[in-house]
Amino acid sequence: MAGEGLRFPGYSKISAVCMRPEHRGRGYASSLVNVLIEKITEGDETPFLHVGTEIFDAIHLYEKLGFKTRCIINFAIVKESKLWN
Repeated sequence: MAGEGLRFPGYSKISAVCMRPEHRGRGYASSLVNVLIEKITEGDETPFLHVGTEIFDAIHLYEKLGFKTRCIINFAIVKESKLWN
């Protein structure tokens, strides 16, 4: 699966690119992302996306499709603490 997420003037985010492990390596993700790139660029927008730095297969795929790393952003996962309840 793949879709569009955040949009702002001139840009549209490709998001939720997911593939079941048993279906990887068959070109499905490339096809889905290419369809979205075409749709977004036909609308005179620039596609962008984000990916975790440890997801090497996805990074390789996106680089093959023409995406380049612009910046690295650190994310933090915050869990609810029982101390505050």
